[in-house]
Amino acid sequence: MAYTDTWDSAFEGIPADGDNSNEGAERIRDFKKAIRERFEKDHYMAIGGTDGDHGEHKQVTLRKLAAAPGNEADKGFLYIKDVGSSVMELFFEDEDGNEIQITAGSALSAAFPSGTKMVFYQDAAPTGWTIDTSLDDKLLIVTKGSVAGGETGGQAHSTGTWTQPGHTHTYTGIPAHTHDITMDKNITQDEMYGGEEGTGPGKGDTYTMTTESTGDASCTTASGAVANTWRPASYNVIVCEKD
Repeated sequence: MAYTDTWDSAFEGIPADGDNSNEGAERIRDFKKAIRERFEKDHYMAIGGTDGDHGEHKQVTLRKLAAAPGNEADKGFLYIKDVGSSVMELFFEDEDGNEIQITAGSALSAAFPSGTKMVFYQDAAPTGWTIDTSLDDKLLIVTKGSVAGGETGGQAHSTGTWTQPGHTHTYTGIPAHTHDITMDKNITQDEMYGGEEGTGPGKGDTYTMTTESTGDASCTTASGAVANTWRPASYNVIVCEKD
């Protein structure tokens, strides 16, 4: 904004020691106006406004620094400087001189460095991230990482296949039931009943033999992997990389 008076050495030199004293009131008013005009750039200082609100911040305008300010005990500094992006970025320096960059590329600088990959439960990449399209239709395996002696993180599983080990399925409480058996051969009465030959059943005749079972049963399956199209209900996620 334009100011009524330019604040320079000439302005600060008035009134001169030899000026008439009757110019004092005017000079005092000019000085008040110059202070107000500059103060209200970042503060509320309206002449016709509420006096109780005067001095409150409207914004904070930061000037570019060439380097971080010198740290001091019990003090922190908020400032901007150019880091080569042609846009001023916001920084904070604590009392120990630790400098934290708050913005990067005109956006908030998250705690994730560029190249970080994460899983997101959504369909599109969030702002500042890009979907890794090389990963699709895969399960996730949580590992402890190669540093701790586990699978290396950020890569495919070493085999990608698993073998079902031999195991036993136990079925408990099978109810009583019957088995119907059809005779498919000529048998003699002697073979079936111990009676005279020639009076037994003929080929193709059907006879029912009934057995009962109320106990438990078990069976053992052999090991081996079986491919099929079964897949569980799932929640779809995407993997994105920080820009």
